[in-house]
Amino acid sequence: MGKLSTRDGNALVAELNEHESGLRVNRKTQAIYGATELIQLSLRALDQLAGFEAKKPGRKLVIWISPGWPLLSGARQELSPKNQETYFNSIVSFSDRLRRARMTLYSIDPLGTKDAGKMRASYYEGYVKGVKNVDQVHIADLGLQVLAVQTGGRAVHADSDIAGEITNCIADADAFYVLSFDGLPGDGPNEYHSIEIKVDKPGLTARTRTGYYAQP
Repeated sequence: MGKLSTRDGNALVAELNEHESGLRVNRKTQAIYGATELIQLSLRALDQLAGFEAKKPGRKLVIWISPGWPLLSGARQELSPKNQETYFNSIVSFSDRLRRARMTLYSIDPLGTKDAGKMRASYYEGYVKGVKNVDQVHIADLGLQVLAVQTGGRAVHADSDIAGEITNCIADADAFYVLSFDGLPGDGPNEYHSIEIKVDKPGLTARTRTGYYAQP
């Protein structure tokens, strides 16, 4: 039987002390190479977490406290066709792994009001609809905030009450429905299908995964 969640600070500290941890040092000082390494480390950590959680039954809420990975610079970076294909395969892989793990991801920006009004805080919104084709790929499609919204979670920023935002995210676990359907096979590999759920009561909004990639 797995360990239950808790808000007991002493219990949390005791749990952390059972595992070796520490700050990871990024030794590459040049901006583009350092950013690339940070992206790879972040995505690798998320991939490992999804693989670990996929072995457990039930829905999982993952709250990631970070201003985001170094992807959303505001300047569109041109990618070679080979890199576009590599990123597209990564996008499909993350979408599938997070879906199978039943993970809903929440991104909380710890900078809070310091980030309010800045382009980086809202730049991700242009990429949450999903990527249908390889030639549409941009590096920002793998942003933390983008992945969070696509799993049915939220990207929270411009609020310095981190504890309050964590509580709001956890509250999403209090009431939810599980809807399932048999999707049709895709006409080709990695065919994107968007998902939208509408509620017929005013003032209510349903959040769910924004889409999935079907296979032949």
